[in-house]
Amino acid sequence: MALISQKMNLDYIRTFVVLAQSKSMSLASERLNVGISYISRHVKALEEALNTKLVITKTGNRENSVTLTEDGKYFFEKYEQIYNNILLVEKNYLQTKQLANSKITIGICEDLDEFIIKPKLKKFMKEYPNVTIKLINGSKEELVKSLTQYTADFIIDKQKPSFNSKNSKIITNSIYKTKYCLVYNKDVIPNIKDLNQIPFVLPASNISERSTINEYFEKHNVIPKIAIETERSDRLVSYIRDGYGAGIIIKDIAPKDLSKKDLDLDCSLYLSYVEDNLTPSTIEFLKMFNIKK
Repeated sequence: MALISQKMNLDYIRTFVVLAQSKSMSLASERLNVGISYISRHVKALEEALNTKLVITKTGNRENSVTLTEDGKYFFEKYEQIYNNILLVEKNYLQTKQLANSKITIGICEDLDEFIIKPKLKKFMKEYPNVTIKLINGSKEELVKSLTQYTADFIIDKQKPSFNSKNSKIITNSIYKTKYCLVYNKDVIPNIKDLNQIPFVLPASNISERSTINEYFEKHNVIPKIAIETERSDRLVSYIRDGYGAGIIIKDIAPKDLSKKDLDLDCSLYLSYVEDNLTPSTIEFLKMFNIKK
């Protein structure tokens, strides 16, 4: 009798893991750069080899979303560890001691690029010209997901991220401390005396710093009149500039053409990474933030 492992190959496992991570045939198709039929064949072959049902496809929706069966959840947890280890082995092999032809992917809040990453990159890229830097933006949930699924080497955010127990090898360091300030268009809001009397333009609830701002309001007994909520920092600044309301922004990036009022609200920036996922280039990058491995 043939062993189960002789009836399948690593391509089946890779396809299943990416599908389970994506929760969608269409999204998995984009990530793997293959057709949906290719994914279906591989998953079916894996199910036949294991003699169990792994995924249930929801029909009638554009994304071709899928859910995992109980057996699917079990095998996904095991296979994801195997797949991540394979990715790490390949990444380390491809990077020479000279850090030639390697890539670092950083998930970061979009408004932090300018004063956190940009100043560091010039020096780093001068020392390691063959390393490509890829920046990706997203909500706090998306950033955490990119790190735990190994699609990002680091994530940088305004709040210390939380991870479940199976991600115990994730390390988080505080890399910067700053303050928040109130910003507004003085032509529209000439003087701010009572925060309860003005409209606010705020980050959407899924943005990491929103909970920090909410805590500040609660501490100062402010019930904000929310005019606009947005996930994009450039749009938030645009609405503040056009007079839709006041906003709370990190002091370092507050636009110079807007009026500012300092707040007693601290902001710490955090960098997180998976300890087992470090490579020669990412270790060198950590040194830019005085983190030594």
